[in-house]
Amino acid sequence: FLLLVYPTTGSLFHFTLLTGPKGSGKRTISKWLAEELKIPLVEYGGSVDDIRDLIDNCFSSNSITLYYIDGDSLTIQAQNALLKLAEEPPNRAYIIIGVSTLDVLLQTIRSRARSYAMDPYSYMELREYANKCGTDSEYLDSMCYCSTNPGMINDFMNCDFDGLYKYTFKVMDNILKVSTGNAFKIINKISVKDG
Repeated sequence: FLLLVYPTTGSLFHFTLLTGPKGSGKRTISKWLAEELKIPLVEYGGSVDDIRDLIDNCFSSNSITLYYIDGDSLTIQAQNALLKLAEEPPNRAYIIIGVSTLDVLLQTIRSRARSYAMDPYSYMELREYANKCGTDSEYLDSMCYCSTNPGMINDFMNCDFDGLYKYTFKVMDNILKVSTGNAFKIINKISVKDG
């Protein structure tokens, strides 16, 4: 929270970029921030129509509002339209753009915003989250070790992680049993057999 505000006044930066993989908490931080400051949060996608609507709302709103934009879906046209807000955001508008990587944004957008990277979660934090969600995976430790955020844990819980984990080791065992030339054929044979 402290990183997103001016140290002298305690007010939010008007234009902020949060970077991190899907599920790292960019949207969640925005929601929490709006709740803490008791201001509305309005979420937008990345189409040029979304950004035009955002611009209209920013300049016509009489109340202080936090806007969250899904930056991974921003088109080039939408980013160009967003430059107007990036250069001179209205006093009542606070904009947070959540992106997986800064590379998806134009340099002109990046240069006009405060940028913060979401830190990866520790193994213990991920384990605590998985336990809170009630996962009963036989391979919970492996699930947490190969994740960096709760969103990845959710993805693993929504697929057959245990089956995938076992299948991976089955493939590895079979590859180790054959010569190099036949190793590339193993995947097709296993998928036909187990398919």
